[in-house]
Amino acid sequence: MNVPLSPVAMPSDEIQELLLALRQAEDRLYELTAGQVDALTDEQGRTFMLQRAQEEVRRVDANRRTAILNSLPANIALLDAGGYIVAINESWRQFGRSNGLRGSSAEVGANYLEVCLQAHGDHSDGATRIADGLQSVLERTAPRFEAMYSCHSPHEQRWFQMTATPMSQEPASGVVVMHMDITDRKLHELALQSSEADQREAARQLLAERSRLVAAQRVAKVGSWETDLATMEVVWSRETYRIHEMEPETPVTHADFLARVHPDDRGQLDLDLQASLPLREPSSTRHRLLLPGGRIKFLEERWQVLFDESGQPVRVSGTCQDITDRRLDEERIERLNRGYLVLSQINALIVRVGDRAELFQDACRIAVESGGFLLAWIGWVDAASGNIVPAALAGSCRDRNLAIGRTVALGDEVHPCAIAVRTRQPVIVNDLASDARFVPRPGYDSSAIRSLVALPIIVAGEVVAVFALHAGDVGYFDEAEIGLLSDLANDIGFAIGNLGKAEAMNYLAYYDALTGLANRSLFLERVAQCLRGTAGAVLVLVDLERFKSINDSLGLHAGDDLLRQVAAWLGQHLADPTLLARVGADHFALVFTDTERAGDATRHLERLIKAFHEQPFLLDGAPFRIAAKFGVATFPDDGDTPHELFRKAESALKNAKAGGSRHLFYTQKMTDSIALKLGQENQLRHALDNREFVLHYQPKVNVHSGKVVSAEALIRWSDPRSQALTPPGQFIPILEETGLIIEVGRWAIERAIEDYLRWHRAGLPAVRIAVNVSPMQLRDPAFVDDLRRLLSVDPLAPAGLELEITESMIMTDMAQSIETLHALRKMGLRIAIDDFGTGFSSLGYLSKLPVDALKIDRSFIDDMGNSAQALSLVSTMISLAHSFNLEVVAEGVETEEQYSLLKLLRCDEAQGYLYGQPVPGDEFEASFLRIATP
Repeated sequence: MNVPLSPVAMPSDEIQELLLALRQAEDRLYELTAGQVDALTDEQGRTFMLQRAQEEVRRVDANRRTAILNSLPANIALLDAGGYIVAINESWRQFGRSNGLRGSSAEVGANYLEVCLQAHGDHSDGATRIADGLQSVLERTAPRFEAMYSCHSPHEQRWFQMTATPMSQEPASGVVVMHMDITDRKLHELALQSSEADQREAARQLLAERSRLVAAQRVAKVGSWETDLATMEVVWSRETYRIHEMEPETPVTHADFLARVHPDDRGQLDLDLQASLPLREPSSTRHRLLLPGGRIKFLEERWQVLFDESGQPVRVSGTCQDITDRRLDEERIERLNRGYLVLSQINALIVRVGDRAELFQDACRIAVESGGFLLAWIGWVDAASGNIVPAALAGSCRDRNLAIGRTVALGDEVHPCAIAVRTRQPVIVNDLASDARFVPRPGYDSSAIRSLVALPIIVAGEVVAVFALHAGDVGYFDEAEIGLLSDLANDIGFAIGNLGKAEAMNYLAYYDALTGLANRSLFLERVAQCLRGTAGAVLVLVDLERFKSINDSLGLHAGDDLLRQVAAWLGQHLADPTLLARVGADHFALVFTDTERAGDATRHLERLIKAFHEQPFLLDGAPFRIAAKFGVATFPDDGDTPHELFRKAESALKNAKAGGSRHLFYTQKMTDSIALKLGQENQLRHALDNREFVLHYQPKVNVHSGKVVSAEALIRWSDPRSQALTPPGQFIPILEETGLIIEVGRWAIERAIEDYLRWHRAGLPAVRIAVNVSPMQLRDPAFVDDLRRLLSVDPLAPAGLELEITESMIMTDMAQSIETLHALRKMGLRIAIDDFGTGFSSLGYLSKLPVDALKIDRSFIDDMGNSAQALSLVSTMISLAHSFNLEVVAEGVETEEQYSLLKLLRCDEAQGYLYGQPVPGDEFEASFLRIATP
């Protein structure tokens, strides 16, 4: 539903009514369509899913993600763009229980960056580095992050490798974090580097203890090797032979070893070895090993060059480890990331697509471009012909027979797509070269497709299509991948089912389901046509008053019945009922045209308003007269386009509701007023961005000693246009009205803290600074957390800040105010009640408020010397405050007489022009702080 926005902020009760109306409309839509409508489309073609559909999608996504993560052997966590953990697998949970750094706090909902940053102990520096690395991946300043860290238990030493990769290619998509145990690899690396003897003696000892190392290598599955740089002969341990799948003791040279390396990695490996010869630091690299039959292993090589007494390299000693399982796990994570990306993009496609052919073709394209599949194919099941008919194809490969880009008979006994349709289950082929069901098919090219899956697409219990995906790797499709792709096929089936509802959704895009009237989009189209054929017209917006009360007292069914009756009544009183629409929960729009002479439309409107208020509507069998407000804009005087007329009628309606008028015509004065406010708001936003606000400080003195003990921060606007200071009375109300007071108030507190800390660091007698807090700030849910963040810059900050809050603000919601004030006091802040005496109905409330001081309003101080009653009242306020252990500050002290009376009454502090006017910070520092320095 397209909700109209007024130029100024809507009152909160209207927002609440609008939200309730949106929920009622959705509930009504769900009732009328028996739950068959899941999304709506507005006039701009944008589609919005209804709440129930969104909840179902979230539930399915959550179940899918949990199943996938728990199927992975590594310790996996998914972080969102803010670093919060959104999902973990069971391996992660078990891993967390045995590690101090990532303990029970690293669960779903926790911020993993904060968990790392809050680590303490011997390994906290490593945790901070991990947090920085994760942040770089989240912000896309690094494509991935890897870190090795130690996490020793009381019984053994352990090392882990952490890898963080983006969840998808989209910005702000979060990351996948994986932890793997690399203790065996690290122990052998340390063993390789631990010798403190000279290089020549280390080589001799290594050869002498070879028999002992053989057993250790066999347990750790790490082999060792040495290469004589003079002869290029290679000596391998038994474990190294096992890793290379060669018979032990077979003579091997460096050339023999390179010949077994994958051709694509051979050149780089040789360059790495040559480049390390001058180095005295350990080196490492990864490469693939090509085994008989085309099998691949991934190895990690680590080595150290040994030098003779003259400094010449004579031998290379190293280790090799089979990391195939780890590498395959990393590839699975990458594939799952691509799978999530494909699922996300196809779900976005489902929301906007309006045609089955477009859905099929784009789904295939996304699978190839984002999922990395060689080929994607969708076939439509034609039950009449008994065939699977090609519907969409994307990608390419040399194996066109298995690419399935042709009609397939449903009775084909070996074709994976035909089997998927008959069995209603995914058909997985993870090695086409060795699967007996598919080897006999002609034209198979082993260099192209190596794996495939055929997924049935089911709608209303029937297989209507099949989705075939093809990959170039053997063993590509595992359980987690199939689970993800099955959900993808289900989502496509969901979209096919919804496409059948297109006609109903198209109706809902232009008509109101409850009344049958046009909605706003269609109404504006009709008004545009109407205006082209008339000399004059009026556009009227109608707002039913107390509609919410009818719903609350009589029930939603009565409210719906009233809307239908009002729609019917208005339609009967219009010459053209098509120029009537329901444009909101309780809002209608209509147009009158001048058909005979000027003024007809206006007179017709006046008669309509009178008749409406006299018309009884039956609700639950009882007659009700309904009041309404009318906002009117005229054509062409107020505008010559439907949108302009609608906007100005909204402005007139708003002013009618605010002023109590039954109806109002739009005037230019409304536009000028709104434009002025918008201009002022824009200037104030620029003032905040360009640092045009400044703080002036007015001293507060101790009445008995005369010393400056604190200061009140008063905001001023240094407007560059006027080159003068704008007093707060001219801009504070606008800040309050627009909500900018929250940002400006936050800036004022931050600046006051900075000045206090600067005075303290300069060795000056830094006095406490009082800052006024607006009602909007106090009601802001983020206010307490914002203050806590601002105070965290320095432990001294809370001692330098006092918050002044008016008593009327506190009385608005006493319970909430007390809770907030307690939270502020716990931070070490002082709280003062400003303008005391102007808002309390009973001074007894003082006993309930967690405050430190009262500021007596200047109006009482002004009258104190002229009236015995006023003097008695001030004396009572001071005595009462002292009885509650509160300090008292008198505002607006301007004469010596007032000062003397306050001193006699035992007032604690005073503030006013007698002691000093508000001045800029540097002037306050020079006049009131430096003179007090010894």
